[in-house]
Amino acid sequence: PKLCVQLLCENAVKYVTEKRPPWHITVSGTSGPDSYELIILDNGPGFSADVIEALNNAIRQIDETGLLPTLSIGGMGLLNIYMRYKLFCRQEIIFSVSNDPEGGACVRIGGKYEQTILYTENGKIARGRPPRNGKNLQSGGVPSETEKDYWLSEYKII
Repeated sequence: PKLCVQLLCENAVKYVTEKRPPWHITVSGTSGPDSYELIILDNGPGFSADVIEALNNAIRQIDETGLLPTLSIGGMGLLNIYMRYKLFCRQEIIFSVSNDPEGGACVRIGGKYEQTILYTENGKIARGRPPRNGKNLQSGGVPSETEKDYWLSEYKII
């Protein structure tokens, strides 16, 4: 997601460097048939219970009311990232903060994506869902053996 991962990594750098090296920040991701998840993990001091509670309460307030809470300097970075991410995705998202059992902070973000099919139309590749009547396909809606080569998948975050 645009700018969210960079901001989360910058946030991790800010806090991980509060302790002595070695510093570790790990970004990993997984994807399933219709969703993805990214995890940003560091070996810094982690989140206090108060910060986790305040952030979760603010997120719940945004989700329930649609209104933005009053932001104050100090601790607004993750909430700002959440709001940007929610606006970018425009749907239900994954956004959670926790502490890693081995120490450090863990932020998970994710969401859903939709599959777009690339298909043949008059000998050219077209993007989107093929027309239901399938008139553009020689086989009447089911790709023939030669057309199967042109049925590719592309994913877009929604």
